[in-house]
Amino acid sequence: SARRDDAAAAAAASGPTGSGIMMPVVCVVTTRPSPSAPAAAEGPVLLLSGDLALLHDAGGFLAARDHARSLVVLVIQNDGGGIFSFLPVAEQGSRVDFERLFRTPHGLDLSRLAHLYEAGFVRVEDPQSLEAELRQSLAAPGVHVIEVPVDRDANLEAFREAIDLAGAGARKVLE
Repeated sequence: SARRDDAAAAAAASGPTGSGIMMPVVCVVTTRPSPSAPAAAEGPVLLLSGDLALLHDAGGFLAARDHARSLVVLVIQNDGGGIFSFLPVAEQGSRVDFERLFRTPHGLDLSRLAHLYEAGFVRVEDPQSLEAELRQSLAAPGVHVIEVPVDRDANLEAFREAIDLAGAGARKVLE
């Protein structure tokens, strides 16, 4: 079984999306047959990315297509920079043209991007489908894109509720 390569893994922050799927912010995980295996023996790579970040770096799919043994790109699809909604500038709304300049909705179909670079593509809507697709894609060679649609407003609200609950729990314990 593959092990998480902690040297190659970035920290992952997560929060509920409203769809029952946890929203990873950023994480790259590589696997090796054993911790002492050489880099050439690496197994599949799992990249978690937002849709806007993926579109920004889309050219990387060409190198991945030509050189990656197995790459699975798990994309959080919230039609733009939903992560920016967590920043204080979001409260400025239309005064700073937040929707256009930060959320930057694109309305693009990421399956077309995957097709352009000859990558597999699937959209999942529930945790069971996500798990099944991850298992299948990580076991297969080539580049695979798994898209998870996320309602960015519901995700933000769920995150805020979770923070409020955590704060209330911490205050209760500390009193």
